[in-house]
Amino acid sequence: MIFAPSQPTDLQQKPRREGGFTLMEMLIVVAILGMMTLIATMAVSKALKRQRLEVAARQLQSFIEKAYIRTVDTHASVFVVLFPVASDGSRAVDLVGDTNGDLQLSDSDEILETTLLTNDIVVLTDAWPVIPATFKGKNVTAIACDTMGRAMDPSVSPAQPLSGQFLALTHRDMTGSVPSLTPRIRYDLTMDRLWHCTMSQPTKFTY
Repeated sequence: MIFAPSQPTDLQQKPRREGGFTLMEMLIVVAILGMMTLIATMAVSKALKRQRLEVAARQLQSFIEKAYIRTVDTHASVFVVLFPVASDGSRAVDLVGDTNGDLQLSDSDEILETTLLTNDIVVLTDAWPVIPATFKGKNVTAIACDTMGRAMDPSVSPAQPLSGQFLALTHRDMTGSVPSLTPRIRYDLTMDRLWHCTMSQPTKFTY
């Protein structure tokens, strides 16, 4: 009697795999997790920068509004002075008391309070009046709140009422020909004729 050669069973053809992952599978999973973490980190970082810009704009708006409170408290006009960019990229904004009572900014006027725009916040547009003479050795722009609560232009003599002057703020990473943070947005801080600073909704802009 002739028997056909027996066929190998599945167990004979391929050894049974033990539970767990191979090294290659583990490396692939680690690589995928790394990419997902990087993408999530970048998204969070961009969201924080946009939030930082909005917070800085609101803080500056509040600081400008304080000029009126200072005017009421001191019964004297108060300047809001924007200094040029410092060596570290920051910009100082001062509330300055009109010591002489002439609505003309001079070195004899007293600095009442200072806030700082950090180097990641950029003044995209400065439409405030340019003061002809230097203040504390710097070329500055400024507006003034007089004792009647009006926004005034201290760059001319006598000072004249003004309205519509604004500062536009954006984030440093939204500037340049190839920004790393998009879309490019800005916040406009606009002065009304009676002392009130309004902040616009974020506006897209081209650079």
